[in-house]
Amino acid sequence: MLKISRTETFQTDVPVSFPGDKPGQKIEGTFKATWKHIPKDRYVEILKQMQSLAEEPTRVDVEALVKFKAEVLEDVLLTVEGIADADGPLMPDEQRSFALGESHLKGSLDAMNAAVGCFMDCYSLAAGKTSRPSPKR
Repeated sequence: MLKISRTETFQTDVPVSFPGDKPGQKIEGTFKATWKHIPKDRYVEILKQMQSLAEEPTRVDVEALVKFKAEVLEDVLLTVEGIADADGPLMPDEQRSFALGESHLKGSLDAMNAAVGCFMDCYSLAAGKTSRPSPKR
């Protein structure tokens, strides 16, 4: 028997990797994200829009794709935990800004792309990846 619970949110660990300051250096880690569930039609709408923006990337399309990803995250990403700098954990609003790609800190856009990918993968994995491939990130 499959027992379900009725919740409006879910959490995932979001793996992130981006280049460090030295050649060949990688900065890797994860942060915890709390997401808002979305209805199937909203997921399909997001997926179609991301695919259309990613089909033939030009400078304008890339900018539009980054803007669209930020808008999606603004809607579905509720909280972020586990992002720190050399002085310790960032404040909650700074962590969310980092994951939204709004921070001036190195790796913020990488975190945004990883977060969108993680969110979309949660829904595509639940669907069994039977309908469409994941959008380009």
